[in-house]
Amino acid sequence: ILEVNSQTDFLALQDDFKNFVAASVEKAFADKLTDAAPLIAAQETAREALVAKVGENVNIRRLARIEGDVVGAYLHGNKIGVVVALQGGNEELAKDVAMHVAATNPEFLLPSQVSPEAIEREKGVFLTLNEEKIKGKPENIVEN
Repeated sequence: ILEVNSQTDFLALQDDFKNFVAASVEKAFADKLTDAAPLIAAQETAREALVAKVGENVNIRRLARIEGDVVGAYLHGNKIGVVVALQGGNEELAKDVAMHVAATNPEFLLPSQVSPEAIEREKGVFLTLNEEKIKGKPENIVEN
């Protein structure tokens, strides 16, 4: 997945911008890039030419390589893009999951990104919402 930023939404609809993005995606894919830095360097001349032509700043911002048995994507209004990789399933399921991710705007993408503070905050919400159900339960049951 590649994020390329422009100053206005109008430019993002133009063929020159779309062609630059397509060429950048092809380069990233062909070179099996997993980080934006080498792509930024490789596309700098093309980026400068595009900026000179359209009069707006354009930047490659982020790049991530997504791999899985099934990959699905959802783009919401050219503002929110989600790519989901599944082990099993099908493209329709992957797209549906991507759509739900876009709608829920998750705070974290990977379990390793969840801070201890966030876990405690969510645990507090759960305990508050389930106060009646957990009343009288042993502490080790409530904590797990």
